[in-house]
Amino acid sequence: MKTRFRDFAWLWVGFLGVLAVVLIALSLKESHQTYGLINYLPFVLKILAISALILGIATDFAYSSFRGKMPFWLSKALRYARYAYYVLIAVSLGDLVLVWLISKLIDAAGWTSMPEGDVNVMAYLLVSERKSWASGLWETFRASLLGTLIGFLLAVLLSYVRTNEPTRRDKKAVQPLKYGLVKLEKVYAGIVRGTPMMVQACIIYYAGFALVRSLMPGSPISQVNQVWSLFLSALITVSLNSAAYLAEVLRGGIEGLDKGQREAYLALGMSERQGMLRVVYPQAIKASLPSLVNELINNIKGTSILTVIGYGELMFATTSIAGKTYQYLPAYFVAAILYLVLILVLSKSLNALVNKALSLRRKAVAQ
Repeated sequence: MKTRFRDFAWLWVGFLGVLAVVLIALSLKESHQTYGLINYLPFVLKILAISALILGIATDFAYSSFRGKMPFWLSKALRYARYAYYVLIAVSLGDLVLVWLISKLIDAAGWTSMPEGDVNVMAYLLVSERKSWASGLWETFRASLLGTLIGFLLAVLLSYVRTNEPTRRDKKAVQPLKYGLVKLEKVYAGIVRGTPMMVQACIIYYAGFALVRSLMPGSPISQVNQVWSLFLSALITVSLNSAAYLAEVLRGGIEGLDKGQREAYLALGMSERQGMLRVVYPQAIKASLPSLVNELINNIKGTSILTVIGYGELMFATTSIAGKTYQYLPAYFVAAILYLVLILVLSKSLNALVNKALSLRRKAVAQ
C-alpha cells in the first residue's frame, strides 16, 4: 500500500504542537521572555493553553490512528476537538512569530547604524532600503508578467504555424509558404531553447542599442537609452523566451487531442482556420493554463539574469544594496525571502484562478 503524506500528518502537527508548548512554557519564566501577545496573558491562562495543546497532541494521534476503530460519536467529538487544536496551534505560533517579526522591523526603523547579528542586519536592510527592494520587486513583476502574456500570444501564432503543415488539400502556391513558415518556427524554437537567456539578453540589448544609435546619429547616449530602454530589452527577451517554450506546450496540447475532432469539424463544413479557432485552440489553451502559470513563475526567477544588462529588477537591487553596505549574505537572504514570498503568493493565487476557471468551464459544458 502506497504511503501518503497525510498518513503521517499527525507527526508533523504534533511537532508544531510541541513547539508551541515550548514557546509558551518559556514565556512563564521572566528570564526567557518570548515575543508575542501571549506574554501578557495571566499565568493561569498560559497553563491552560499548554494543557490544551498537550491534550490536542494526544487527540490528534488518537483520531489519526484509531478513527476507524472507535464509536461514531467519539470519532466525531475527537474530530471537532482536533479542529480546535489546529486553531490553537495557528494562533499560538502565529502570535509568537508575527509579533517577533513586526517588533524586529519596528526596532530596525529606529536604528541609525548597522547593527550586529545577521537577523538584525536583514531587518535593517529590509527597512532602510525598502524603496530599492520595492522598485526591484515591481520591475521583476512587470517584466515577467507582461513578458509571459506577450509570449503566450506569440506562442499561439507559433503553434498554429507548427501544426498547420502543408497538405495536399492546400493550393500549390500556399504549400511552399507553409513549408517555409514551419521550418522558420523550428529554427526559432531551436535557437531560443538552445541558448542561455543571459546571452540572449545581451545580444538583444546591445544589438538594439547599436541599431537605434545608427538611426539617431549624433544623439547623446541618454537619448538613445530613452528610445531603446532597458525595460524594452528585458521585455523582448522574456517574451521571445516564453514564446518558444509555450509554443511547444500548446503544440503538445493540440497534438494530444483526438484526431476525430479534426474530421468532425471538416465534416461540418468548417475550414482549417475555423476549426482551429473554435474547436482545437479552446481545448489546447485550457489544458495549457497550468503550464502558463509555471512559465510565469520561471520568468520571475529567470529575470534575475537580466542584471547582466543593468535592468533594475530584484537581483540588480540586491547586488546594489550588498555592494553599498558590504553585507552580502544578509542581502541575498532578504532577496531569497522576497522571491519566495512573491512566487508563493502568485502561484497560489493564479492556481486558484485557473482551477476556478476550469470548474466554471466544466459546469458550462455540463449544462
